[in-house]
Amino acid sequence: MTTALDQINAKILKDLLMDGRKSFVQIGKECNTSSDVIAKRYKQMKNKGIIVGATIQNSYDCYNANFVANIIIKIQRGKLDYVSETIAKLPNVLHVYSRTASHNLVAMVILKNIEQLDQVKRSIKGVRCVREVDARVWIGTRSTPENLSVLNAQDPCSITEDKSGKNELNGKKTKSTRVKMDDIDINIVEKLALNGRMPFERIAKPLGVSTDTVVRRYEKLKRNRNLKVVLQINPTKIGYYAYALFDLAFSHETLANPVEYFTGISDINFIIKTSGNFDMTLSLMIKDIHQFTKFQEQIANLSDVTRMEVNVQKLFKVWPMKREFISTF
Repeated sequence: MTTALDQINAKILKDLLMDGRKSFVQIGKECNTSSDVIAKRYKQMKNKGIIVGATIQNSYDCYNANFVANIIIKIQRGKLDYVSETIAKLPNVLHVYSRTASHNLVAMVILKNIEQLDQVKRSIKGVRCVREVDARVWIGTRSTPENLSVLNAQDPCSITEDKSGKNELNGKKTKSTRVKMDDIDINIVEKLALNGRMPFERIAKPLGVSTDTVVRRYEKLKRNRNLKVVLQINPTKIGYYAYALFDLAFSHETLANPVEYFTGISDINFIIKTSGNFDMTLSLMIKDIHQFTKFQEQIANLSDVTRMEVNVQKLFKVWPMKREFISTF
């Protein structure tokens, strides 16, 4: 059952998708109401199944990795579960999910060096019932789960955009700081991946450190763009029923800034620059067939797009997924 969102509830969801640890006090101030009202509404949305948890987006450093790749896997029909479960157990594999429209699987893998990619591909090819694999190395990502049209209505709460996750705006480029993470940092990441709003004192006690130490470590990880806490919701409860992956290839005369162009379109929540047969993958949250076909036509009419493949998927009931990757540009 779909739940209509009023302005305050939309504000709560959008703010916590941008910063999952933002306080109810701060949200209340921006809405000219009390933190108790915000807490009550948060609890109500949780009881309705709209809010289902909180997790993190993290950097490659959190896996001690330098590269991420998607491996598109063609399999024999009827062997989806077996192949998926087998590949999920292989080294370097983070997530495995299906592309239902084409009966393919996608494995997201982490790599210390590009040479590991051939090793991973060979391991996947060795799985029974795998017919073919195609690798697409990530060049960069833009992750904006808050970019949902149902949350974008103008309201008196002054929803503020957090652009800290965007590294290439208005011609200005910044780079994430590469840092070596120790055991305390890794434990903080792991705890927040399970519950992004876990109180810091609960993280500190089993580690044998002070709450202030955990707070400082968290702020440093956040500042260095190693992690970002995000709310998790069930999108089907607020009007979405599927998502589509658009794989795009561009001509040499590309859009001036395709990332900014597509980020400006509501319901585009994930953009991946890739190397391989395609230059970019877009993820579009779908509310209805009209919205989907309109966007598809918009892409098809871009002269710079030379090739497009589309896969429509059933929505996850918990989104964003645990430990998706933080924006790199």
